[in-house]
Amino acid sequence: MIARVHWAPIVVVMAMGAMAGCGSTTTALGGSSVTTGHAQHAPEQSLPALPQNGAGQAEVPTPGPTGIRPRPAAVAVIRAWSDALRRGDVGGAARYFAIPSVMINGTDAGGSALVIPIGTVDEAVQANASLPCGALLVSADQRGRYVNALFRLTGRPGV
Repeated sequence: MIARVHWAPIVVVMAMGAMAGCGSTTTALGGSSVTTGHAQHAPEQSLPALPQNGAGQAEVPTPGPTGIRPRPAAVAVIRAWSDALRRGDVGGAARYFAIPSVMINGTDAGGSALVIPIGTVDEAVQANASLPCGALLVSADQRGRYVNALFRLTGRPGV
């Protein structure tokens, strides 16, 4: 099965922001297309800028729910990523990241977003392996060009 959604990796940025409760000190944002079979190399383009706080540091957005239903294909990508991670299939979860991407998973003690650039499939695997828990998708809503996903954090094999 192949899920091709132009903006699906950007969906992952919102999904990964929700994983901040895992306690990881790592962080993800995406490029263009996604497949379940292998990571895609995104066309050369700049990644969307992260919101900045007053000190000019990247921060994780925390908007409330919009109530706007996202595209089913975007939800399918998020669900498949979280299902793979929850099963302990780190390599499978990593395949949902476009190359290049950035992983965002919470903030540091000062509230700045922790950002990890992902430029290779191996870096996507390492970023997903760094997450100390799994996730069960609870809900998702559309936020402009992004989809925000809410997860219930779970255990996962391999950690």
